[in-house]
Amino acid sequence: NLAGFYVRAERFDKAEETYKKILEAAKDPWLKDWANGELLNIYQRQNRLDEVLPKYEESLQKNPNDIIQYRRLAELYARKGENEKVIGVYEKAVKVFPEDRNMNNRLVDLYEANNRFNEAAAQMENIIKTAPNETYLYERLASLYERAGNNEEAKKAWETAVAKAVNDPGIYSRYAEALYRWKDLDGALAQLKKAQAMDAGNLNYTMRSATMLIDSGRAEEAKAAFKKVSAEAREEWMKNEANRRLEEISKTEQPVVEAPKEGPTSAISETKPVEKEEKPKEAPKKRKGLFGR
Repeated sequence: NLAGFYVRAERFDKAEETYKKILEAAKDPWLKDWANGELLNIYQRQNRLDEVLPKYEESLQKNPNDIIQYRRLAELYARKGENEKVIGVYEKAVKVFPEDRNMNNRLVDLYEANNRFNEAAAQMENIIKTAPNETYLYERLASLYERAGNNEEAKKAWETAVAKAVNDPGIYSRYAEALYRWKDLDGALAQLKKAQAMDAGNLNYTMRSATMLIDSGRAEEAKAAFKKVSAEAREEWMKNEANRRLEEISKTEQPVVEAPKEGPTSAISETKPVEKEEKPKEAPKKRKGLFGR
């Protein structure tokens, strides 16, 4: 296009003029966003972001009901690395456009990217109010609560998710992984068992159960699970992996050593060396003197 030609030729004044005309005439939001992004590219290459910032802020003040103005200003702040200001713009936008899903989703992403997990979870709760039957939203909510260190609320979100997706074995499997991270092995195994029951031909769930068991020191239960996979898996690689793990378990098991049986008493008895008896020493004889008797 003509504007792109001007950019490649580094005739930025002509490129800016062209993109502004496109921005003014565009009807579709995506085209407006594209033209605005190209304008910002020009300003950034010319180190003019600070120069044009007041115009963007003024444009939003004059047009508070134009959703494009929020995205333009937020994008400019983002290029300047001012993340908190980007968040501030989207916080204002969702108040003006509470039903706009893209704006709400973007705010969740921004909170999460900046480690503001509690706020991200609260924003996701707002989104769920407008779409209570979208199961994946509860999974996202659970993830946000977990990252915020609130496993209790994360578990509630997971429970709601599995209740809404009763025929999806994958969601039970993902919930199992969360429970395992929270040191709830039995809870994780229960969810994997449900997943396996729904998808009987897919022994990945049993394989994962076996791995969790062996990693938790429950070797006998793990052996039973690996044996099931070895016997029933259709895929050769899975059979081989199960057999390999069974072999590893057998190597780590300590063999039972029986105590030696008592045999007949040896006919040869141990004898102590005979100690020589010392003869009592004789008392020294008295020497007779010259006139001894």
